[in-house]
Amino acid sequence: MSANSIFKLRTQHSKTVGVAGGKMQKADPKLVLQKLDEIDGARGTVSQVFDASSIAGPDHLFHATRLAIIARESGRGLADSLKMDLLCWVSGERRINEALKKVGLHDGRELAFLVVGGSTGQVRTALADIFKLEVKRDDKLLGLSVKKEKKLKQVFSISQTESSVAPVRDLILERVALLSLEG
Repeated sequence: MSANSIFKLRTQHSKTVGVAGGKMQKADPKLVLQKLDEIDGARGTVSQVFDASSIAGPDHLFHATRLAIIARESGRGLADSLKMDLLCWVSGERRINEALKKVGLHDGRELAFLVVGGSTGQVRTALADIFKLEVKRDDKLLGLSVKKEKKLKQVFSISQTESSVAPVRDLILERVALLSLEG
């Protein structure tokens, strides 16, 4: 596990966040979601999985997670659970259906995993359990490429004008942050 895949979040209830990329050997998103629920139940974590092609790097996931946890701690969560809040914040959408369209699992095999727990050990163990599934770890899937940036512009409705002013990653982080101002 790379050093930058674990992040200690200093909020009211200190949390540890882990992120990783992975490739499914068989395209069965429902099985992955079911197994994540089992891992979370056994480890006391909260995990979410996304289409890796809709994620603008580890900072995108860390930033959205931080904002989701702060919102929940202040009573301004967007959904009934942290798991669904993470989906909404990563997508920059208040509505779960729209969030699923933007960053949810579809038929792709390239995934981005996000795990939230109370300690580094708890998060590392949950991530290790994830990669015991039919998923091969590949953190490069979280990185940006020209092809991926093109898709991200489409997914997050980023105009040519906007992308000429700031990097796509920064524009997505801004859209995620702006969600806290909507209401």
